Amino acid sequence: MKIPYQVPCPNCSETVEVKAELTENNFVIECPRCGVQKGNFFDSRFHIGQALIYYSTYALASGDTNFSILLSAMAMDCYLSRLYYKWTEIQELKGGSPFNPEEIEKKIGEEFIKIGNFLDKVKKVEALIFPAGTSSFIESHSDLQDEIKTDFPSVLVDSFVKDMRNEIMWKRNNIVHIGNKKYRHDEAWKCLNYAEFFIKVFEKIEEAKSREIGSEIIA
Repeated sequence: MKIPYQVPCPNCSETVEVKAELTENNFVIECPRCGVQKGNFFDSRFHIGQALIYYSTYALASGDTNFSILLSAMAMDCYLSRLYYKWTEIQELKGGSPFNPEEIEKKIGEEFIKIGNFLDKVKKVEALIFPAGTSSFIESHSDLQDEIKTDFPSVLVDSFVKDMRNEIMWKRNNIVHIGNKKYRHDEAWKCLNYAEFFIKVFEKIEEAKSREIGSEIIA
């Protein structure tokens, strides 16, 4: 899958569209106006969830509302998978057993594919990076609480994950399994914003977990 990125030319600020593979975080742009060629690099923290959110934004701007919703849901799902793989590998490394990357990847993949639904996936990730749960994390961060109250009125802190599932995953399922619903622009825009916030919350949780691991190493 190639993501169509809109990148400003560093020389003349012309917007340049360039398509890059989902897993690429660097590529070369060539400006059609001034001819400048330059490598473009994303932040090292750029991940698959952000790439799919970008693609969802592009699909929505192109008028493909249903595809935008599918991509928003994929962004959440894929980011959860990334977190599960990453932190399960870290756990394996901390265990002190001989580390075989191929065997570990296969083992993790087999484990994760058996997880039946979105809520269970979230629980598995929470167990790795914040066992107290996502709602508990939000309760300890007033900025996230304020953002929910202001921008996401249909979401409650106590039922954050379920509410996010209801807003996005059920629409995804309606498109994939029934295929007879055309969602409006405002509905797809809402899904996109909610998915982006969901990812933001888990990015913050992961940052906190990374700091905790760093403190353990220093200690």
